[in-house]
Amino acid sequence: MAGGEVGVGEGYKISGLVGPEAAADADMIVVPSWPEDLPPLDASLRQILIDGHDRGAVIVGLCLGAIPVADAGLLSGRSAVTHWAAMDALRKRHNDIPLDSLVLYVDHGDVLTSAGTASAIDACLHLVRERLGADVANDVARRLVVAPHRDGGQAQYTRQPVPVTATGNPIGELMEWAAQHLDDSLTVQHLASRAAMSTRSFVRNFKMVTGTTPAQWILRQRSIVPGFSSRPPTSEWTPSPNDAASAAA
Repeated sequence: MAGGEVGVGEGYKISGLVGPEAAADADMIVVPSWPEDLPPLDASLRQILIDGHDRGAVIVGLCLGAIPVADAGLLSGRSAVTHWAAMDALRKRHNDIPLDSLVLYVDHGDVLTSAGTASAIDACLHLVRERLGADVANDVARRLVVAPHRDGGQAQYTRQPVPVTATGNPIGELMEWAAQHLDDSLTVQHLASRAAMSTRSFVRNFKMVTGTTPAQWILRQRSIVPGFSSRPPTSEWTPSPNDAASAAA
């Protein structure tokens, strides 16, 4: 297989490939995806994953690639994630694996799984950041034209009802407004009032739509605005005890 090439669905070819023997001394073994019909893991690939893990290689299952990693027994009793459309299938197949639909990826250090394709990019940037530093990860993200880090997960992609008003989605409208007012005192109560919801209802619906809490989202938005951290302290958002309780709800 050394020097071989394969064609992909988009019409181009990937060359310079090697066979499974390359995994024998690899520091990281990545399963980038898996067929949509989720076939069982064959014995040879199972052994490659188990042997790699036993000798200390990091095992990565991106998107549906989490399925064969689970089939290899490397996730038993450990949290994991995969594409939202395969969550039920994975849960039925391995009911000993706690699945988390509100994260982009789960990294145990020795084994990592990610949600759908975009989340796989987040997971790979995380791996680059851990091994090569934030500057390199940020440079890769710029070249890919993606955010260097995202919060939240895939709850927004599942079939859950999102309350709407006559003017549209109140959470989405609130997020657009908040992104333009990051200098304001954006407490949870303030945001809930602007969305015309009770605090508890607002936090619940915000998490359902975004996969994260209002507090975490605001802090993240401020962290990615150039120069924001150097602005006067009065513009910083400090959660009150009520905000912290709401964010944890």
